[in-house]
Amino acid sequence: MKVIEQGLRWIFYHHGKLVTRYFPFFIVIPVVITLVLFTGVLVSFTKESDAETLYKPGGTQSVRNRVVIEDLYSDVVSENMLQRHRTRIGVWGQVIITSPYEDDGNVLQVPVMEEVLKLHDIITTFSFEYDGIEYRYTDLCLTWEYKCPEIELLSLIDYDPEEIENVNLTYPKVYKPSGEQLFIGTQLGGVALNDTGIVVNASAIMLTYNLRYVTDQELAVGRKWEKEFLKVVGDFQTEASCVYRAMGNSFSDELDESSSITIGFVAIVGVIVVCFSILSLSVSDWVRTKPLLACAGVVAASLALGSTFGLLSYLGVPYANVAGSAPFLVLGKC
Repeated sequence: MKVIEQGLRWIFYHHGKLVTRYFPFFIVIPVVITLVLFTGVLVSFTKESDAETLYKPGGTQSVRNRVVIEDLYSDVVSENMLQRHRTRIGVWGQVIITSPYEDDGNVLQVPVMEEVLKLHDIITTFSFEYDGIEYRYTDLCLTWEYKCPEIELLSLIDYDPEEIENVNLTYPKVYKPSGEQLFIGTQLGGVALNDTGIVVNASAIMLTYNLRYVTDQELAVGRKWEKEFLKVVGDFQTEASCVYRAMGNSFSDELDESSSITIGFVAIVGVIVVCFSILSLSVSDWVRTKPLLACAGVVAASLALGSTFGLLSYLGVPYANVAGSAPFLVLGKC
């Protein structure tokens, strides 16, 4: 141990002499290197916000199963597929409609169904532009037999809200007068049945709109549709129902938003850490007080962060939301 101790003492002694002799070099060069590397953030910065990519380990059983399914069933990744065959998060919008009346929360009433159909019409007809081209839901929907699939509950009443009082709904399967079987188990929630198996009350209706995502262009346009979908549903005014909305990229967007909020506190935390470091190294003896050393520690940690983010950007490593906590971890150790 003495040999190791003496060796380290010798190394740090000569290192200290070198730094004190050429201190301008050790101050200027690290700053210059940091500025050069930090340009990588401005030039090559990329961001990865896909929740599945970030949080699902590669090579897991679910990933292997999905590969097998997509190999065996070609419609899983085609433009013409059943919604229930979807194996990825995909691109979609979803609304849940409930009754505003606590004493009678039944949504299977004419006033509520009128609002449901009105909202459905708004969602399927609103338009937006992407790269100079106008799109609607009917241009982007996940098709089956080359047409947008109908929402079973709405097709059952023939898109007439008055018909909800004339239809005897069974659950989760129901039959149209033509004999066609429809599955409404994913569209009605909080269902109550009578003795004969007829639905007498339902507390929620869920409508889902799935979009194609086969190509990168379709995925990009679909993400734009999701954002417009949230705005349109959010602006929908109704007193006969309560509307809740979600989209396929909701989780990733929430992560981005929380990450942005976190980064906004970095400057505040930096000031707090500097003050804490100065106070920690301050004593009543002005000779032994080292406030500049505390500031230097925080500056060194900041330079390290800037250099790291820039170098990784040049190397093509995408920025992940969880990396937003790195400044707090590094500053906490300085």
